Amino acid sequence: MSTILRYLTENKLLITLFILMTFVAGIVTYKGLKKDFMPSIDFDAMTIKVVYPGASATDVELNVIVSIEDKLAGISNIKEYTSISTDDGGTIFVNIDPDASNVQRVKDEIYRNISKETIEDLPSGVKEIILTEIDPDVFAVYEISVSAKEAANVSDKELFDLADRLEDMLKKVNGVNNVSMSGYLDREIHINIDPEKMSSYYISLNDVVNSIQVRNVRSTGGTLQSLQNEQNIVSIGEFSNPMDVKDVIVRSNFEQKRVHIKDIANVKDSFKDADVYIRANKEKSVILSISKKANADIIKTIDNIKDFFDKNKAMFSDKFELTVIRDMSDSIRSLLDVVINNAAIGFVLVVVILFIFLDLKTSLWTAFGIPISLMMLFVYMYKTDMTFNTMTLGAIITVLGMLVDHGIVAAEAIHHNKSMEMSSMDAVVAGVKSIFSPVIVSVLTTIMAFLPLLAIKGIIGKLIYVFPVVVTATLLFSLFEAMFILPVHLKDERPKEAKKSDWFISLENIFEKYLKKILKYRYLVVVLLLVSIAPALFLCKGVISNFVLLSDDSSDKITINLEADKGTSLKYMKEISGQVENLVFSTIPEKQRVSVLTKVGLHASGMSQEYHTNWAQITINLIPKTQRTKNAAEIIASLRKEISPETIKDLKLASFEKSGLGPSAGDPVNIKLISNNSDTLQTYREKIKNFLASIKGVQDIDDDQKLGKEELRLVFDYNKLAQYELSVADIARTIRTAYEGTIASHIQTLDRKIDFRVKIDDAYQRDSKFLYDLLIPNKSGRLIKLKEIVSFKVKDGKSKVNHYNGDRVLTITAKIDEKIATSNQINQLINVKFRNEIEQCPDLTMYFGGEAEKTDEAMEGIAAAFLIAILSIYLIIVALFRSFSQPLIIITIIPFGLLGALIAFALHRVPLSLFGIIGMIGLTGVVVNDSIIIVDFINKLARDPNTNAQNVIQLIALGVKERLRAVLLTTLTTLAGLFPTIYGFGGDVGILVPIVMAMGYGLLFATGLTLFITPSLYMIDGDIKMLFKRIINKIFPSKTTLAKPTFFT
Repeated sequence: MSTILRYLTENKLLITLFILMTFVAGIVTYKGLKKDFMPSIDFDAMTIKVVYPGASATDVELNVIVSIEDKLAGISNIKEYTSISTDDGGTIFVNIDPDASNVQRVKDEIYRNISKETIEDLPSGVKEIILTEIDPDVFAVYEISVSAKEAANVSDKELFDLADRLEDMLKKVNGVNNVSMSGYLDREIHINIDPEKMSSYYISLNDVVNSIQVRNVRSTGGTLQSLQNEQNIVSIGEFSNPMDVKDVIVRSNFEQKRVHIKDIANVKDSFKDADVYIRANKEKSVILSISKKANADIIKTIDNIKDFFDKNKAMFSDKFELTVIRDMSDSIRSLLDVVINNAAIGFVLVVVILFIFLDLKTSLWTAFGIPISLMMLFVYMYKTDMTFNTMTLGAIITVLGMLVDHGIVAAEAIHHNKSMEMSSMDAVVAGVKSIFSPVIVSVLTTIMAFLPLLAIKGIIGKLIYVFPVVVTATLLFSLFEAMFILPVHLKDERPKEAKKSDWFISLENIFEKYLKKILKYRYLVVVLLLVSIAPALFLCKGVISNFVLLSDDSSDKITINLEADKGTSLKYMKEISGQVENLVFSTIPEKQRVSVLTKVGLHASGMSQEYHTNWAQITINLIPKTQRTKNAAEIIASLRKEISPETIKDLKLASFEKSGLGPSAGDPVNIKLISNNSDTLQTYREKIKNFLASIKGVQDIDDDQKLGKEELRLVFDYNKLAQYELSVADIARTIRTAYEGTIASHIQTLDRKIDFRVKIDDAYQRDSKFLYDLLIPNKSGRLIKLKEIVSFKVKDGKSKVNHYNGDRVLTITAKIDEKIATSNQINQLINVKFRNEIEQCPDLTMYFGGEAEKTDEAMEGIAAAFLIAILSIYLIIVALFRSFSQPLIIITIIPFGLLGALIAFALHRVPLSLFGIIGMIGLTGVVVNDSIIIVDFINKLARDPNTNAQNVIQLIALGVKERLRAVLLTTLTTLAGLFPTIYGFGGDVGILVPIVMAMGYGLLFATGLTLFITPSLYMIDGDIKMLFKRIINKIFPSKTTLAKPTFFT
């Protein structure tokens, strides 16, 4: 250590070169850091999508989903899987155990086991089974709507053609991964069959489909070889013009009597039928959702997209309007700017405080530890592929003021040695050596308070993973700077007493005077402090009981899910949603919103979408929170007054949800009832929903069991089926063609595929007589009317069937007014009310999901992290002092620091959240640092024979007095780095406030006590040691004369 310091001090040029290289590397890597709102989180999840056209939700469940789930059940290291079976298909969400030793191996096994080829007895109607890995780095970052201008006469074809061109061009923009479109309809050739004409020619739907399939063919049949060359033999029957399908011959004979498609059908060049209507800001639109590539920077990608639109304005002409629906860069830029502003203000405050307590040169070089530590951090972040996001910036803010703590202690020690007339070199070496051990310990205690946060599992654990990593790296870089760079610059500085002005000397003397009095009454002081804990905890009772998982008011998106009565048409649902749109526009000022996007006919949540004509979803994209006067919760409260079943005719349900760029805690109330007994599920569904409705503060109570379309079930006469040489599959195929349509063939162009859809003309589909008389061809070509082989039965159908780990599940959800209740309180009430009752039902399980599940998962890791932190801090201090009792004195301050944090939450009316607890865990390693410095210095004074102290009280008071400036300065600089974020001097970042508030006020509260309680406990520890020594001397008197036991022996 001494050799290294002497070498560096004598070769200052090396340090100068290192600083220059560090700043160059730091600036370059900072510019290369990708910007994001939150760290990238790998969900370790997959989706399995089943496409089964024409099948009901129950058929999809029983015939496909159950078979796939049986396969999944045999694959190890799958945490859970949930499925949704709907009409025409289903989706299975697979979550892999994050603790699996090889996640990719689990995914590979899923790929091997799940496919059309590996699933036994799969119905022939299943078109596709699509497996997809959820990539957290590929998502939509920019949405824009394309619509016709008000005065323009624009056809759907023109609108869709422009959307096609934009899609193709945007995919070539640097950083863009994909472009998806909603409100866009694929081009189709509709062959609308007239059943009466078809019957008169004795032709079936299958005949029409087959005739198109065998006519529209392009095939290579081999190679014709000659002496000179080779030629491919190509059979081309492909339509050169899609409308040529009208001339396809369905039937012909030798008498030249032919039946063409145009004889029995109306052929239209059209678009796929719309099952969802899209409006952007009340205008019919096509929405282009542009996703970034996995490794692309969000900000740069969106800038590239904006440049593209600026350069191609001419192609929109005067007919089309382009409107930004959502721009993620706005919120990211806004929040990052606010965090950076607060950090900058904190840095300025730290420098100002240093100037107040230290001379100019020492202040500048001590403050220099902040930028150089950050430069080294930026290089580390770049090399480890970290992004510049709210979490990493929050970690930087948390340690910003601490980065000068080591420098302050080192500067104080060097300054003290120079004042003792030591040479500059000796003063530097001796000063650094004297504080090396306690500084190392103080850094390690802080690091060991944060590192155990890595034990937190689940999504929350992945979210905060970078926080302890950045804190640890930054502290280590600052330690290196304080031990090896700062002393080199302080070597030639001569001690100046000017900065230790009269006011501070007076403060030290006053402090020493009162500390001596307190030490005389140390037992009374400690007792009074212990007694005061009870009322303090009572003050914090509400904070503790009102725990929430995430407290974040930065949401910039509000979703309103609307539901009308079953059977409501898509057309009427458009009218209802239009009324809601008008209320949204009148309630939220134009300057507060970016866009209002309406989707009639569906509800979308995450990767799941469900389609119903009586549903609609309105998404309100707001300007960034930092630019608004109201947060999302306050806006929702205003909307609730205007939008409800009481204010809008025929509206059955309106639920509201806020979301943003950060992680979601899930539904505040999410109760899963798992059972394969439908009656049991329905019974407890009503019981729990009625109980929730009776609790004040519970809103938007809903469940996922909805009645679907009314089903007209066919009851087969199997004897007649055999008699007429028919199968159930033949009948199902014909009915599906008649009503859903069958894609008979397609034409593939360079950029588009045009399908040919054969179906019965819409005018006949509403007539049940047509269904009864539908002609079904048998194996001999005879046409049999449907009514001759089946009977009909009407029954309510299910809109979807949900499974959880293979069993049927019903999920009840609700929102909560956070001013009245919390998720934890409501879930506890439900658990107390129903747990015993449900345990008596052997076929029913109740499981709490949503926020409750994530809270339990996170708190398990939090408890482990807290215990590891306390134990690690204690053992590190034991290693420093080689004592078991003195470390106990030091860590005694931890509970008071935690209490200070809780009191701050109560006074500021900030709810205790997960991030608040994380701040409190980090606090445990920070509050002990002042005590370590004080105890270590007192021990050194006690061992120094030259110490000028007449008694123990005077010695302890002198030791604390000598460390007063260092303690106050390190505390004030840390607070200076935190307070701008706590109070939003540079703008409000709600998600970080609980962390920095816990750290700031916990440290402030603990420091005040440290200066008086730590010396008192130190002296009480000495009293106890002396008492034991006297007792031992009396019990075991020595034959030789022993020295009288002293306080420090």
